Amino acid sequence: MNDGRIGTGSAGEALAARRLQTEGYIILTTRWRCAIGEIDIVARHNGELVFVEVRTRHNADLGSGFESVGKAKRRQLVRTAHMYLTLNHLENAAWRIDVVEVIFRPGKPVSVEIVENAVGW
Repeated sequence: MNDGRIGTGSAGEALAARRLQTEGYIILTTRWRCAIGEIDIVARHNGELVFVEVRTRHNADLGSGFESVGKAKRRQLVRTAHMYLTLNHLENAAWRIDVVEVIFRPGKPVSVEIVENAVGW
C-alpha cells in the first residue's frame, strides 16, 4: 500500500470515528489486529459491541465503499470479530458489524455514511 492510500485511509477512519461518536457510539479501540485480520474500529452502541469497517474513497466513480465489501471481506470480518470476542472473553456479547463509507470529493463536503448491521452472517 502506498503512502497516499495510508493517509487517505487514516483520515477516513478518523472522520468515521468522529461521526460514530456524534451518533452515540463509544469507541473502544481502533485498528485492532490479530493473525486473521484487522478491525478498523471497535465500539459500543445501543448495548451492542460493534465492529466497524471503514471504506474511504476519493469519489464514487469506481463504486461505493459499501459495494467493495464483498463476500470474502465479509467472511474475514466475521472471523476477525469472532477472534476479538474469544480473546476478550466476550463470546456471549451481543454484536454486529457496521460499515462506514467516507467519500472525499474535490470542492465538496466530505460524505460520511453509516450502515448498521451491514454484514449478515
